[in-house]
Amino acid sequence: MKQIFCLGGFSNNTATLAGSDHPNGFLCLADRSGGAKNFNDDGFRFNVIPANGKFRRLTYQVDNAPGSGKNPLVLDVNIAGSAIFPLLTINDPDTLKSQNYNTSVSAGNKAYVRSSYTTGANSPTTGDCSWSIGWESSTAGQAILGHYTCRPLVDMVPLSGTTWYYSIIGDFLSTTESSASLYASLAGTIKSFYVLASRTTFDGSGSMTFSIYKNGAEEASAQVVFNESATSGNVTGLSIAFSAGDTLSFSATGSGTITDAKTGTISFGVMYEPSTDGESIIAGGSSINLTTGTTYFSMNLFETLTAGGAEADRNVTSTGTYTLKDFRINLGTAPGVGKSRTFRVRKNGANTDIVVTISGASTSGTDSTNTATFNTEDLFAISATESGTAANSTMKWSAVMYGVDFLSLNILARPMYTI
Repeated sequence: MKQIFCLGGFSNNTATLAGSDHPNGFLCLADRSGGAKNFNDDGFRFNVIPANGKFRRLTYQVDNAPGSGKNPLVLDVNIAGSAIFPLLTINDPDTLKSQNYNTSVSAGNKAYVRSSYTTGANSPTTGDCSWSIGWESSTAGQAILGHYTCRPLVDMVPLSGTTWYYSIIGDFLSTTESSASLYASLAGTIKSFYVLASRTTFDGSGSMTFSIYKNGAEEASAQVVFNESATSGNVTGLSIAFSAGDTLSFSATGSGTITDAKTGTISFGVMYEPSTDGESIIAGGSSINLTTGTTYFSMNLFETLTAGGAEADRNVTSTGTYTLKDFRINLGTAPGVGKSRTFRVRKNGANTDIVVTISGASTSGTDSTNTATFNTEDLFAISATESGTAANSTMKWSAVMYGVDFLSLNILARPMYTI
């Protein structure tokens, strides 16, 4: 089946864009408040791909054209250590470009998107950007989800006797499972679980157990165990059924003698079979309290920062067409008597029909009636507003994506010659 991952990053972060290698996640969004990581840093961002499939299309949008006579802005996808050609290049005066691909990816491969440009006298103008990836699984009815950590200055796994929990999308982690879990927007069955680290995860003679949690309980069948020399592992043949509204997260638990948890990054990925072929989960939210006024959220990002006050900082572009339905909101705290919070899906800076309002003592709501269709290069965001001074609250959202399609590969006609 086909999926679109609408992504982005480097918001107002022109200084750290300079250089040659700035990787970000393939399946989930980079930090939209900026923070590129050098490719040679153990903290660089990547995803482990949990199923066989093909990378089909890439769209790249920037706020600012490079400038007359300036070097181009370049985006490429790296699969299993090799860049996929041709590279996607934006030259002045363009701010948007798409490229078709037909590149095979194997389960367990490392994948990331990398932005770059050549510095010097002709350094291009930089700013916000977003990109979008078209993915197609090799087997009908299979969909994928992924998490990556992008925390190069902290340990990637816990010490012995401690458990950390990771969101199924984005890069959030917590010592509390309920803080990291996100809500499924549809029913399905998890079939495989992959873990990949940028380096060995710890020193000592202990072990690190990685698991899937559903509704706050560990799934015993889905455990990947690392010793001190392991950097990858997986478990396949799973049958973890989940329903719409169930919560999902990943975990890591240290045991035995762990003398040092290494600094680096780690990625989790699951392949699942949705109950309805062609449907897939998208999700996100804010792990800290919402701000007052109107704020905006991106797709595929569970944020460790308050959502942005400018929609341009959260918009993400699409590499194809898709439709959203069953938009779900879950608040950590009810708005309070006489108060409410309203969340809307937005398209190209305008409201769609999809809306959820949560009032009084309620903490959740779903729009199961309205849908919104996005076309190639349309922009997606979510807005949040309040009526009255609503109680401080975190927010988690999810929705069902379906009807996905991206442009078929362009076949260039070649002239025939007679000798």
